[in-house]
Amino acid sequence: MPTSWPEFLLVAGVLALFGLAGNIVAGLINQKIPSLHVRTVALCAVGFVAASVAFAAYQAVRSAGPDAADVDATPTTADPAAPQSSSAAPRPSSGTPNRPDGSASATPGHTRTEYVVSVNSSTTGTMPEHPSSPTYRYWYYKSANDVIGEIRYEPSGGATGRWGWVPVAVGRDCTVPYVMFSLTGLPKGTYEVSVHVPDVPNLADQVEYGETIVDQAANRGSWVSLGRQKVTDDNREIGVTQSQPHASFGESSGCRRSEQRIAYDAVRARKV
Repeated sequence: MPTSWPEFLLVAGVLALFGLAGNIVAGLINQKIPSLHVRTVALCAVGFVAASVAFAAYQAVRSAGPDAADVDATPTTADPAAPQSSSAAPRPSSGTPNRPDGSASATPGHTRTEYVVSVNSSTTGTMPEHPSSPTYRYWYYKSANDVIGEIRYEPSGGATGRWGWVPVAVGRDCTVPYVMFSLTGLPKGTYEVSVHVPDVPNLADQVEYGETIVDQAANRGSWVSLGRQKVTDDNREIGVTQSQPHASFGESSGCRRSEQRIAYDAVRARKV
């Protein structure tokens, strides 16, 4: 069956030629060429018109498509075994994952209401000036003498695993290390800022967090509030500096270690 007008005209022309040739041969045999020729042309013309009308009707039905009742209305479903993709970004996991020193730490998106920076966060590296998402950083400043020494780290027991500590210094000639916890790029709002104290023995009763003194020995294994802080477009950072208060060194000369220790663990900002 022809599917286009050029194909139809070709087929109709070929059939007309065969019909004309057949009638001419028959006319030669019967010696009636003139009358047969006129009749043949007339028959070919009538046949061509009839075939054209039929083909036009066929094309109209074909272009109209199948009847709606014949269409399968059952929706297609994906193969359950086939992997499904999604354009949605995965939600960030809670807490701060353990990562090697020297790498910046960022959480995509601003859908969370709680952020924690701990000694598991990066200890070195450059902090972005205007991060687009919450960025965590922890780093420390070394002691200037060897009596107190560097921060020691324990692999577990802190809010996110690892935590650090140094012995409490005694004597006016002591210098001690101190640490800084920073959360930058937070969404605007008011946050409750807290520090975590690991549940370990021999903790100090005076530890300085910015302008707040915390008794770590009395708050083992808990979060201690430092108050609330607002985050605005002009100030999107919450930072906490932790150290031993200078007044607790005492007035004796020299420097020695105490049996007590200061724990460095984690700072939490929770949106309220």
